[in-house]
Amino acid sequence: MSFLNIRGEKIHCKKCGEVCTIEYEGGAKPTQIGDFSVIEQKRLSKKYMRNYDAKDKGYYYHHFGICSRCISRRHRATELYDKQIIDYIEKVKNFAETKEWHKSETLKKFESNINEDLLRQASPTSFCVLKDTKHFGIKKEKRRIVEKYIEQAKSEIAQYLNEQLEKIPELKQAKEELFKIEKKLTFILPKCKRVIKGYMPIDLVSERNLNPYICYEMTTRVPKEIDATRGFYKPIKYSKEMVESIIGNNEKLNCALNDDDLEYFWGKLFRVVLKLDF
Repeated sequence: MSFLNIRGEKIHCKKCGEVCTIEYEGGAKPTQIGDFSVIEQKRLSKKYMRNYDAKDKGYYYHHFGICSRCISRRHRATELYDKQIIDYIEKVKNFAETKEWHKSETLKKFESNINEDLLRQASPTSFCVLKDTKHFGIKKEKRRIVEKYIEQAKSEIAQYLNEQLEKIPELKQAKEELFKIEKKLTFILPKCKRVIKGYMPIDLVSERNLNPYICYEMTTRVPKEIDATRGFYKPIKYSKEMVESIIGNNEKLNCALNDDDLEYFWGKLFRVVLKLDF
């Protein structure tokens, strides 16, 4: 009951009725969207596609937004202010995702290049102690020495990794841009209402999950062909208080690796160093 034979999706403009049609890769095939969604999609199919044989050709997943033509009318000053704030929040979200990606890549790069030279560069003091401590080839002793090295080297290596992150131009530029926008918003926010409204573009090309509760291969589909003459957007709103808290939270610009980021890394480092001939 929670599966529906879906071939694509249709986005309807709530203002003018304009429709964007997206065909999925693989054509019509069973997709798990949930019991309630199956009932709702069958209802919407009958409403918007009365002469279409959905059972035979496959259903379209119907949802709603607002087309670019309907939101391109002249904005009032407060709406222009709201748009700048909505854009800012999106940039904050993008920065958070970019930051996490670079954290992961920095750790992967270090892990894939671990050797004596890199360890000496990243943890000069601790590595010298490691090299000078004799274990006489005894496996148990070597394990104990490496464990001690990891504990002593953690602060040095974490500092080295964070220095690499600070050098990444994309992160530096994004932080500077956000800082400039925040200075501008300090003059804009007082002119905004308690609820800030705007529109976010609907992604037409990325893989989508059609089930609101679970996500796996039977709930996701990938767009193949798109028939649209306009962009589509979804309404969005934020409280003024929340925006102020985001601006006041300097931690969002912090790119340093934390304990959670490094938990798996220390175990990997231990296993690699244990195999080194020192």
